[in-house]
Amino acid sequence: MPSPALLVVFVMAPARVDSSTPPFEQAAREVLGPSAELRLEQVASLPPDALALERAGPADGVVEMSWNAEQHQAVLHCYIASEQRWVDRTIHFDAADRDPDRGRLLGFAAAAMFVGAPSFVRARAQEQAIVGPAPMAPPGPVSAPTLPVTAAPSGPGSMDAQASASLDVVPSRASPSRGQVSTAGTLEFAGVASGGFGAGASLELGALAALGVPLSESLSARVQLEGREGEIAPAQAVVRRVLAGVGLAWNALPEASPVELTIRADGLGSWFQVSHLSADDVASVKNHGWLFGGDALATLGYRVSTLLTLSVGVGFEAMLGQTHVFTHGVERATLPACRGLAALGFVTHF
Repeated sequence: MPSPALLVVFVMAPARVDSSTPPFEQAAREVLGPSAELRLEQVASLPPDALALERAGPADGVVEMSWNAEQHQAVLHCYIASEQRWVDRTIHFDAADRDPDRGRLLGFAAAAMFVGAPSFVRARAQEQAIVGPAPMAPPGPVSAPTLPVTAAPSGPGSMDAQASASLDVVPSRASPSRGQVSTAGTLEFAGVASGGFGAGASLELGALAALGVPLSESLSARVQLEGREGEIAPAQAVVRRVLAGVGLAWNALPEASPVELTIRADGLGSWFQVSHLSADDVASVKNHGWLFGGDALATLGYRVSTLLTLSVGVGFEAMLGQTHVFTHGVERATLPACRGLAALGFVTHF
């Protein structure tokens, strides 16, 4: 007997569309062939990518199927084991579409993602070798085989008559194939706290925004813009900083993992302003300057979805030289060259 190719489907379906499951299974089997094994599991909520792969075991493909609240849109989140990547397919329906018609189209669409995978092709070839060659057909024009991508029910309300379904295929961020550069970039937004050490230490609070561009599966180039403000108590002064940075970020964990551990390092340019106002000053006295240096942070993130990761990071920032703060000719404080950093925020993937 040929070894069956296995497709595991996790279905999160509201009660109204439960009747679409048998047509889904029938259509998928028609496309994949009798040699393929299809396993459907009803779930209350879709598991994260890593857990879905663990539950599926040695499957050649995994599908997570879900509906939106209005039940007009279904999403097929598909993992192709031979390519080690996730692909998303979104299918839209009209309110008048019948549940069996929806299920049949979804079955065709899901199976079409795997029909060309080596394991399913191999299983069909072994099946044909056992059954034997098909009988010879009379000579006639030769045409390439076609794979149906829509259901073909007849009668009122049929999907073909209404031409109501449309497909959108969108590559997912998670798990690009080995050696393939992910096309997904990132936007990061975070609140930042920075603190120094010693008598002139000050706590500075602010925010940053950063753009990441992938260079490889785990390495990204990164640009950031950050603003902070803090108080220098010994000098009765306020310090404001605007920092711009360029650097690299390395994700130490596999893309399929819901947890991210990112190590990043940036070169920084910092414009800062110190503002002082005391009882004998009629106006605030300000001075500014430039500093250059770098930072390094380790960030731990949890991937809430394929589009959103929550993150927290700790590290340090080092500048080339200290900053001495004078008021009325007397040195009141020294801003240290090295400061601790903490960041809390989120990353969006696109």
